[in-house]
Parts: sequence; C-alpha cells; structure tokens
Amino acid sequence: MGQYQGSLLQSYSSLVPGYAVYMPPEVAKSSWDMYRNNSWSPVDAYGLGVLISEAFGGIAIRPSQVADTARVPANLLPMVKRLLSANQKLRPSVGIFLDQGRKSGGYFQTPLISFSENIDNLGLKSDTEREQFLRCDHPTIQPRFPADRLQ
Repeated sequence: MGQYQGSLLQSYSSLVPGYAVYMPPEVAKSSWDMYRNNSWSPVDAYGLGVLISEAFGGIAIRPSQVADTARVPANLLPMVKRLLSANQKLRPSVGIFLDQGRKSGGYFQTPLISFSENIDNLGLKSDTEREQFLRCDHPTIQPRFPADRLQ
C-alpha cells in the first residue's frame, strides 16, 4: 500500500477517538514509519485480532483490554492470540487466518456458518439441491441466529 497510506495513518490516526486502543504494539512503541516500505499485513492482522476480541469480549477502552481473550471460543483462541501478538513477525496474515478456519475441522466449520453459507448461495444451487435444503428442518440452527435476524 506504500507511503501514501503511511502518511494518512501518521497524519490522521490520532484524530480517531480511542485510536491508541487499536494501534499495534510495535507502532505504539515507535511509530508508523516502520511500515513505510514494508507489508501492512501485520497491521491488518492485528486489527482483525482486535475485532474478534471485541466481538466476543466487548469494546476495549484501554490497549490492555484488547488482549483479554477470555470469551473467545477455545477453537479460535490460539489464532486470535497469534493475531494479537506483540511481535508482528509472529502474526499470520488475514489470508492465512481465513484459510485455517475453512480447513476441515477449522473454526469456521460450524452448523451455523454452514447454514448461513447455504442460504447465501441458495440462488446458485440446482432446483434439486434447493428443494432438498428447503425441506430440511434446522431446529438446532434457528436458536443460534440473533433474534433480529429471524423476523
């Protein structure tokens, strides 16, 4: 993404309320300059880790709260800890995170995600596949959907 993004982050990140919470540790210790000519992948990975941490544990007010991963599901926890690593070289890319989750037995292999993906792709299925899916009863899935999505 080059120097232009670095310029924007350097110039405007402090204008975002609570920006310090979302700043990767290596940037907090030095500056955004370290990413001037390097890949932004560790910054993206850290941001994804923060997003996941907050999705399960609530909004972080202080940087130290970002590392509170107590509510992150056990199968996702090791990868989230790697995404939030203080050492940017240990953070997997967002692509690696997604690939690991999609693997057989990965953290994205849940009945709810499978059901959601099938709903999203319903228009792409053959008539037979669509009929079979719509006839299938999904009682174990329905209680897991957020209430506002079922109405």
